Amino acid sequence: MHLVYFGEVLAAGVPGLDSKSGYVWAPDAPDIVASRLAAGELAGVCDTFSELLEKSDAIMILTRDGRTHRKYAEMCIENHKPVFVDKPFACDKQDALAMIEAARKHHVPIMGGSTLCWLPETESVRRSAKDASEITIQFMADWESPYGGWYYYGSHLTDLCACVGGCDAKGFEAKREGRNVTASVFYDGLAVKLVSSPDINDLSFHIAYKTGNSQQILVPNYERCYRFGMERFSDMLINNQSVYPERLLFSVNLLDSIIKRLSK
Repeated sequence: MHLVYFGEVLAAGVPGLDSKSGYVWAPDAPDIVASRLAAGELAGVCDTFSELLEKSDAIMILTRDGRTHRKYAEMCIENHKPVFVDKPFACDKQDALAMIEAARKHHVPIMGGSTLCWLPETESVRRSAKDASEITIQFMADWESPYGGWYYYGSHLTDLCACVGGCDAKGFEAKREGRNVTASVFYDGLAVKLVSSPDINDLSFHIAYKTGNSQQILVPNYERCYRFGMERFSDMLINNQSVYPERLLFSVNLLDSIIKRLSK
């Protein structure tokens, strides 16, 4: 489905990106590809990933299964194609580190993960973190998702944790009740609590300040994140610099660690 959302944003116009030159390789989603072609959002369809590499200046990897991302990302990087790797960026630290190190070695920029991180509300929470004692993030995720369990949407929460709390956490606690997961990530002077359920429909933040005050931030129309993500991707292509790879590595390690602990 992210092909649809990103395609709509690109077709509407993103500064620095050509809205009429997008190609796609998606052998597992012929109906979606056909609808995007009919909508005029794609220049054409490639029969192989190699053909996509030949026709593209930059690549977005949007497959749902994070375990497939490394092989495609490394092919992009080895062919000097800047790359966006959708969430989950990876499903284990080894794959995440391999992609980041390959990007450094070949001087090819890489970014990815949850585009919720680029919403202005998320940035506002990040700036408030220094004054907070606890930040609670609530968003949908299903332990039993058919697209990889909690890796698929839990990655939104761990990406947001890395964004607002940083990458120097001291530890975490986690518990699961059926399909619902709660995790608390501990930093010096700050706890970031991640609350997920398939029944949560909206993204929200609750900030408990050290002064004793608190603030609730509800994020309307969080689907705006796709535009902010595409704009950040365009910025990366212009600047030729990877975007917060340390956050991606931290998030993947946290995501995998939570799942492994709760799976015991």
